[in-house]
Amino acid sequence: MIGTITFMNITETTVEVGYVLNKEYWGMDIGTMALTRVLNFTYRWHKGKSIIVIVDKENEASQGLLKKCGFEIDKRVKDDIHLIFKI
Repeated sequence: MIGTITFMNITETTVEVGYVLNKEYWGMDIGTMALTRVLNFTYRWHKGKSIIVIVDKENEASQGLLKKCGFEIDKRVKDDIHLIFKI
């Protein structure tokens, strides 16, 4: 398996995206390509909704991917272990 992407409507105004990529495929831009396609789908079918991704604050690679795709840090979760990115 290369990886998975999840897509969930969590409220009427917000969609959450999640992803996992097998280590063997890191650094090959597969995450960027896959996330870009999911974002294009979201923009097309869920116009006006916020898109969020919850990321471990130690996961710099994932944060870099999100920033590359236009996300910004929206807030830190209370436990201070996760960051919520929003676009």
